Amino acid sequence: FTLPATGFWFIQLFGYVNHNVEERYNQFFITQSTDSGSNWTNAAGNSSSVGTRSGTNNLGGSSCGVVLDVTNVSTFRIKVKINCESNSANSYMLGNADASYTTIMFMKLGDT
Repeated sequence: FTLPATGFWFIQLFGYVNHNVEERYNQFFITQSTDSGSNWTNAAGNSSSVGTRSGTNNLGGSSCGVVLDVTNVSTFRIKVKINCESNSANSYMLGNADASYTTIMFMKLGDT
């Protein structure tokens, strides 16, 4: 993601993940780059446990938020990532056109 203006921004991630394999945890991160995506650092993160481990349709969710000072919109980037115990392709963030399962909110708080 890119941002339209410099300033202090509150960024909130609500992540909801489906696992079609046995998993014990999810990790959600908001990562940032100040050099157009060449290098990334974690700006915020959170973990949650997966309640059931039946093998399919194991659901887990978490949220994290951060206030960032964006001083150059031409080089600043935001990326969302998830990690799971197995890092399997059978674990994925949920989305739907009719409901907000996984969302990210950007709110400008003020000028730098």
